[in-house]
Amino acid sequence: MGLSTNDKEKVKRVVPKASQKVIDAAVARLYIAYPDQTQWTYTNLSGAVILVDDLVGHTFFLKLVDIQGHHGVLWDQELYIDFQYNQDRSFFHTFELEDCLAGLLFDDTSDASHFFKRVTQREKHGSKKTIQNKNAIALKKKPDDPMAPGPRGELNNAPVGDQRIRKTTHVLYYDDQPPPEWRSLYRELANAGITEDMIADNKDFIKDYIRQQGGPLVGLEPPIPRKYQKGTNLNRASPTLNSTPSMRKKAPPPPPPSGNSYSSAPSPAPQSPSPSAPLPDTPSSSESSHEATPEPETSRPVHRVPPPLSSQPTHRVPPPLNNVPPPPSTSTLPPA
Repeated sequence: MGLSTNDKEKVKRVVPKASQKVIDAAVARLYIAYPDQTQWTYTNLSGAVILVDDLVGHTFFLKLVDIQGHHGVLWDQELYIDFQYNQDRSFFHTFELEDCLAGLLFDDTSDASHFFKRVTQREKHGSKKTIQNKNAIALKKKPDDPMAPGPRGELNNAPVGDQRIRKTTHVLYYDDQPPPEWRSLYRELANAGITEDMIADNKDFIKDYIRQQGGPLVGLEPPIPRKYQKGTNLNRASPTLNSTPSMRKKAPPPPPPSGNSYSSAPSPAPQSPSPSAPLPDTPSSSESSHEATPEPETSRPVHRVPPPLSSQPTHRVPPPLNNVPPPPSTSTLPPA
């Protein structure tokens, strides 16, 4: 999918070509493992994540640019010495901030793969002065403090309560498209032959699948089309999902299920759900508790840059937190 022409123009307006070289860009959402380091919290920040070569400071940055509105750069992070960028899933990448882990949930897996290559091979695409810069910063670690501030990349002072994903545990019904955080998962199930009626009749199976995948949707009731509201069979036995345990002893929090992180196109007329359709209007039923994602504030982040270190840092990425089994093969999903 990639960025539209209009999206690219917005990026160009906030990232001047004369002082910053855009190496790559993709649509993504920003998650953090904070304040609970055992689970991912959605920051309500989404847009175009870009890898930038700062031609003035001669360093690399990750920046998240608002492409839905006109709020400019929503968040940024300087790539410090020994910056480790990990591909936990084809659609979910993680890295370490000053106080926690951060994750990018990409809208498109091919864009995510391309972005991962650009970040991990950034020296091939950076300017000579940036590559030779000996004054790059190191990650500054702070002692554990229950009152410690948020991550190093500023999040526009959004309250933590507003950053959390909606935790509705009762059944939700939708008329046209499922809620945005469920769309990519449902698209994945559809590609494996799981139809809408099968989702409605096998919710326990879907919940088990989500539990093994991990992410912020664990424990939630899968939404189902309203046309199946009366005919939903909640007692049907669900098939068992098998997966091979991961060889990694520990891992970061399991990534969120792949989600359609951003869409700015208008909603289509109510028809049968389309995998790539944009975000619909709020469902008319009073049963739905989904609310619109709040717009980030207009203030630009003030990035705190620690002083350079005279020697190589001794910092190492902390040990991962939980076992993360690989995504189950499509052969274990129920037949179409």
